[in-house]
Amino acid sequence: MKRIALSNLTLHPENVRSRSPEEYAAESVADLVGSIAADGLFQNLVVQQIEGETYGVLDGGRRLAALQILAERGDLAPDAKID
Repeated sequence: MKRIALSNLTLHPENVRSRSPEEYAAESVADLVGSIAADGLFQNLVVQQIEGETYGVLDGGRRLAALQILAERGDLAPDAKID
């Protein structure tokens, strides 16, 4: 398992839901944001290195969106290490 800074994670173009940005809208991940804030991340993201230090999330786009919302709110550091 590798820990990667949140700021180095992006949605991979081959993510199954990458063509449905509404899947990742704040209102669709609100419960997930609350769950991660309260209990942490239960399931790791599946990533693939895209270029340099950038990793694309193949599985876990909604979790990534929730983590990014937590970072935007200041509840999580933008460079927090994610499994």
